[in-house]
Amino acid sequence: MQELSVSYRLEEKATIPATWKALHLSFYFLACVSGILASVFFHSILSKLDDNCFLWASLHFKRDSREIDALSSTWRPREACDFYLYSHLLCSIFAVVWMVFFVMCARGGGTDGYIAQPWRIVTPASVFNILAFGIALNASVNFHVGVAKFCAFDLPASKPAEKRMCHDLQSVLLDGKLLGIELVHDISNCLTTQWLNTVFWFLGCCWSIARCLMAPDFAVVKVSVMAVPDEEERLQRQPESSDEDVIQIVEPSLSTSCDSIKVKKTT
Repeated sequence: MQELSVSYRLEEKATIPATWKALHLSFYFLACVSGILASVFFHSILSKLDDNCFLWASLHFKRDSREIDALSSTWRPREACDFYLYSHLLCSIFAVVWMVFFVMCARGGGTDGYIAQPWRIVTPASVFNILAFGIALNASVNFHVGVAKFCAFDLPASKPAEKRMCHDLQSVLLDGKLLGIELVHDISNCLTTQWLNTVFWFLGCCWSIARCLMAPDFAVVKVSVMAVPDEEERLQRQPESSDEDVIQIVEPSLSTSCDSIKVKKTT
């Protein structure tokens, strides 16, 4: 038969690999956990510093002492630290919300048919992932720079060649209390978890965009319009029979072949 025209269209698949949904949920879960831990460590740092915002702070010490002079030291307003305290926490809360959406609506593997077009959740999730990644990246970068400024202090009565690092805080006093190694660990852990949170949002963003571009929820279907064969070609293709007639019915819809119905003679 002669092919008159060819077209292609997208049709929704009945099943897709479960990996798509599993990785979406994994990235949201890891972003949620790392964001909560980052907020916990940040709050612990603030409590050890008497709720003084330490980012970009300039420390001053009492004369011939390793005790911080809280009055002469330049602290940032507490509101300046609130953004870095709550940004990762809010992103974690929204990560839980998107986890619930993907469990209820998104498809990975088979579909039960209760929710129409479950792939529609992917596009808004991609937009939110981009926004969350931007917020997490901004918070992580500024936190890193602020901590570096805070730790760039000179200890009194120390050797000039001594390396200045945040670990020097373990020997520093604030209001007579030893800050200790716990503060150093909290700063290090907060930096690590904030960057991990940023990485997980970035991976989730890339995975959502990849799903939009690769369109695993759809299949490309070829639709061909075929010409009806003439009478001579039809007679050559079907066997002759004296007992039955063959009636050929051409479907009005687009198809690649013609259906035949055999009707037996009766007298």
